[in-house]
Amino acid sequence: MEIRDFISDNGLRVVLIKTNKFKTIELNLFLSDRLDYKSVTTLNLLAILMKSASKNHPSVKEFSTFLKENYRIMIGASLTNLGETNTVNFKVRGLNAKFLENENINEKLFYILDEMVNNPLIEDGKFKDSYYDEQLRIYKETLEASRDYKEKVTIQKVNDIMGKDTPYGVFKDGDLRDLENLKNEDVVNEYQKLINRDACLYVIGDIEENEIQEYLSKYLKMSSKRSELSLLYKAEMEDKGAHQEQASFTQSSICLVYNFPIYKGDELSNAAKIYASMFNHYLFKIVREKHNFCYSIFARYDAYLGVINVYSNIESKNYDKTLELIDEIIEDLKNTEAHDVVEMTKGKIVNSYHKISDLYSSYVELHYYERLLGNEFDIDNITKEINEVTIEQVREVATKISRKLSFILKEKS
Repeated sequence: MEIRDFISDNGLRVVLIKTNKFKTIELNLFLSDRLDYKSVTTLNLLAILMKSASKNHPSVKEFSTFLKENYRIMIGASLTNLGETNTVNFKVRGLNAKFLENENINEKLFYILDEMVNNPLIEDGKFKDSYYDEQLRIYKETLEASRDYKEKVTIQKVNDIMGKDTPYGVFKDGDLRDLENLKNEDVVNEYQKLINRDACLYVIGDIEENEIQEYLSKYLKMSSKRSELSLLYKAEMEDKGAHQEQASFTQSSICLVYNFPIYKGDELSNAAKIYASMFNHYLFKIVREKHNFCYSIFARYDAYLGVINVYSNIESKNYDKTLELIDEIIEDLKNTEAHDVVEMTKGKIVNSYHKISDLYSSYVELHYYERLLGNEFDIDNITKEINEVTIEQVREVATKISRKLSFILKEKS
C-alpha cells in the first residue's frame, strides 16, 4: 500500500491510497465543517436527495439504471458527528477498468460522484417538487419507524436530557420534530453551505495520479478550504441525575452516561481504550452471564467527547441491582490485578487495527479523521503504543470515570 497526497489543478486536496489488493476503485469525498446542531436533520435529508437523482438522471429509476448498467456502481452518503465537527461523506465504488473491457468505467466513477455533489436535481432554487416530496416522505417514515425500537427511543430521550444544543445531545440520524417546519428552500440553502465546506477526496485502488488529475480536470471542480475544525469537545459535563419514563415496550431499556475526560491523542488515550474494552467485557461477564440481570448490555466509549455510555435491555425490577453491579465493576477496575485480561484486551484491540487494513472504507475514515486531528495514521505505531500500556495506567484512567445520568425507559405495566 502506497499513500500519496497531492493537490488537483482546481485546488482539491487528494489522498491516493494505491493498492492492487482490490479489483475496485473507491472514491470518498469528505466535506467537513463545525457541527451545527440545528442542521443535522436537514443534512440527512439533503444526503438522501443528493444520492438518489441528479439533473442528468432526473429520477430515482434513471439514476439507479445508470449505476446498474455500469457494472453496478455502488454509491452512498453518510453523516458523522465527531466532537464539534460534522462530516458528510459521499462514496462511490466500482470495478477497476483494468479488469473490464470498458475503458471508460473509471471516469464514470468520478462522473457520478460529480453528479451527486455538483449537479443535484435543483430547479429554480428548489429541489424538483415531486422528487423532494417523495424523498421527504421516505425519510420521515424512516424516522417514524425508529419509534418502534426501544433502544432508539432511549437514545432520543437521553439526547434531549443531555441537551440538543450540545454534541452530547445530537442524534446523527436526525430528529423527526425538526421536519415539521422544514422547507424545500431550507434544504437548498444547506446544500450551498455544504459544497463550500473543507473538502478532501480519497481515491483507493490500482490507479495512477495522472489518470486522477485527468478526471479532476472535468469533474469535482472544487477546492479545499483549510478550516479550523475541532474534533474534540472538552466541556464540563453537567450532572443530570436520574430520570425515568414509561413506554409500551415489553422490556425496559436503560442508558447510563459517564464522564470519562480522556480524549483522543491524550497521553493516556490508549490506556482509556483498554479500560473501556475491559469495562465492556466485565459488564457482559458479570451483569449478563453471571447474574442474568439483563438481556443485553454493552459500553461505548467516545474519545472525541470524553464519554462512556452503557446501554442495556432489562426488566425494570432488576434496575437497582444492575446499577449496583455496574458500580462494583467500576470500583474493582480501580485496583484491578487482572494482568491476563489487560493483555487479552490489548491483543483484541491490536487485531482489530490489523483487520482495518483489509477494510478500506474503515481505513480511509480513520486516516481522514486522524489527519483532521493533525496526526499521521500509522497502524504499526498505534499497535506498538497499545502494547506498551501498563496495568498501572489502566488503574489510573479507571479513577477518571463518573456517572452523570442514569435513565430508564420502563416497560409497560
